[in-house]
Amino acid sequence: LPDHLVHVLPVLGRTDESLALELVEEVAVPAVTKVCISLAADENPYESVLDAVLVVLNQHVQNQNGCLSS
Repeated sequence: LPDHLVHVLPVLGRTDESLALELVEEVAVPAVTKVCISLAADENPYESVLDAVLVVLNQHVQNQNGCLSS
């Protein structure tokens, strides 16, 4: 996934909102979470970048589900 993330994120921005939300919830968040967990043990320099990506993806999901105020 890390090699493909630069390709996946722009697609999410150009895809129909409902499909993008589904892809974020079912594919992107679980995949990035898995990578973050594996990087945490190694103190990888990209860990904080992927943590930030995960925060943004989760906020997108919460915004679409009406959990966060604009």
